Amino acid sequence: MRGDPEARRLAAKVHTATAIVVALGIFALDILSPLQGAVAVLYTTVILIAARGHAGKPVYASAAVCTFLAIVAYAISHGGEPIASPAMRLGVSLVAISITTALMVRQISTAAAHERASERYRMIFNAAGFP
Repeated sequence: MRGDPEARRLAAKVHTATAIVVALGIFALDILSPLQGAVAVLYTTVILIAARGHAGKPVYASAAVCTFLAIVAYAISHGGEPIASPAMRLGVSLVAISITTALMVRQISTAAAHERASERYRMIFNAAGFP
């Protein structure tokens, strides 16, 4: 699948659709759920799905959308309340989204560097006549 551009485009579309559905599900859960936990931390799943495409831009875009959705859900659910425990949970969720984004971008960058090094060594060995 790595060499087939059509398969890569299809996989990117599937990952995007999956990420959107998961993000909207988490948004609905965040607004409608009576849970007193940091439900917005689940948005990290969306970032992990976006990272499957091995590109940084979708990861940054998903992080921005997830941050926006978490803040909107907080405003809808707790907008009129004084700043208290829900604000702290929002803060924890935003930190988790940020850390996950940074880790995924770093992993993508490292994987790309590894792929370039592997290709370089493959060319050297092929030029030298090694099997």
